[in-house]
Amino acid sequence: MNHTKIPDSLKLAKFFALEILEQYNITKPPVDITKILNDLGLNLEEMEFPESVDNISGMLDIENKTIFINKNDADTRKAFTVAHELWHYVMHQQELAQNDSYAIVYRKENKNRDIIERQADQFAAHLLAPKFLLDNFVADFSAPQLAKLFWVSPQMMEFRLTNEYQ
Repeated sequence: MNHTKIPDSLKLAKFFALEILEQYNITKPPVDITKILNDLGLNLEEMEFPESVDNISGMLDIENKTIFINKNDADTRKAFTVAHELWHYVMHQQELAQNDSYAIVYRKENKNRDIIERQADQFAAHLLAPKFLLDNFVADFSAPQLAKLFWVSPQMMEFRLTNEYQ
C-alpha cells in the first residue's frame, strides 16, 4: 500500500461529504440521510443478524440497491452505518463487485483497517457531523449534548471533536 496516498484519499471522503451536504442544502443538524438514500434509489432495511455474527452493523447489497442495518443497534449507530455504506455504494462499487467483504461493517474497531473502510468511516463522520455545522454549537454544548443534537453516538462525537478542535 502506498501510504503517501492515505491522507489524500481521506480528504476525498471529507470533500465528498461536504459536496453532498451542499447539494442537499443541509444547514442544520441532524442530517436527514434517508432523503439522500431515496434520491439515489437506495433501499434501507433493518434486520436481525444471527448471533454468530452479532458484531455486524450493516452491509450493502449493490445488486438490489439495499443497505441492511442491524436492527439491534442504537439509532445513532444505524445512522453511521448507513452513511458508511453510502460511501461504499457511491465510491467503491467496482471493489465491492470483486470482494464482497467490503460490504460488511464490523462493529469492532481495528486501527489497521484498510483504506477503503477508513474512507467510509471518514465520509460518515464528516457527513453526519461536519465541521461547518459543529462550529455553530461547539462553544455552547458539551460532547454528549452535541451527540444528541447531531444524532450521532457519543463516541463518534468525541472522535469528531478531537480531530477537529484539538
